[in-house]
Amino acid sequence: MTDAYEELAEIDVRAAINLMLRNPSYEPSAGRLRAETLLRKHNSLVNTMARIVVANDNGSLRTVSGGTHHASGWYPSVKVGRTQHYESLHQLALIERCETDPNVVHYQSEARRFEFILRRKERYTSDVDILDADGRLAVVEVKGDDADLRDPEYRLKLAGVAEICRRVGHEFRITFGSEIFENSRHRFNVRLASSMRRTAISSSQKRLVESLRSKGDDMRLGEFAELMAPGNFVQGRAITFAMLVRRIVSLDLTQPLIDEMPVSFI
Repeated sequence: MTDAYEELAEIDVRAAINLMLRNPSYEPSAGRLRAETLLRKHNSLVNTMARIVVANDNGSLRTVSGGTHHASGWYPSVKVGRTQHYESLHQLALIERCETDPNVVHYQSEARRFEFILRRKERYTSDVDILDADGRLAVVEVKGDDADLRDPEYRLKLAGVAEICRRVGHEFRITFGSEIFENSRHRFNVRLASSMRRTAISSSQKRLVESLRSKGDDMRLGEFAELMAPGNFVQGRAITFAMLVRRIVSLDLTQPLIDEMPVSFI
């Protein structure tokens, strides 16, 4: 462990995580997770590596807003149905991407706290947990750039979190601010769609989508928006974006928002 630890100051932390604390004899398994009540009953059978804490309501663990040296606040999510807390603009950007990404089924900011011992007692709270359409859970740490990872003690902590996640079958991922969006168009489209997430969708519009889905044909953005709000292009697009957030339809927000953009049904 010592040699790998000393290397942490010299190499990319995402590569360093693969060097730290990893015992290949431990295969990933969700069965390694145990509630504390069960640990008390089976204490002689379980070797506790870490404690993972979630909020009673499965919301954000950290809820302080304001009074800090960095941006912080709240983002009311339509997809998740609860307000998301953020502590940096990069974290907010990732939340907005999750809100508008049809491949993201569920996400939660500040959702999970890891408590474990390496050189000392460590505590780490995840920035965003993301559940994708394939059922995979990613625990994501958001940073501005690699300068935020210069502290070797912090790198060691992240390595510990990565190993805990690996053993219970989760993915641990570090995302830099420059990696959240594919390009400036993607960032603009995500923020536009996010701003329209609360647009109301009527029962008749939902029934129309069900009818279109049953026919099995994909559509184009221009014609779909016209069907949703005949004669009102702006409202039709707003409804389309609201359906994107609710995972009714799917759009590729990395592409230009032209009338010929494909719209598919989820």
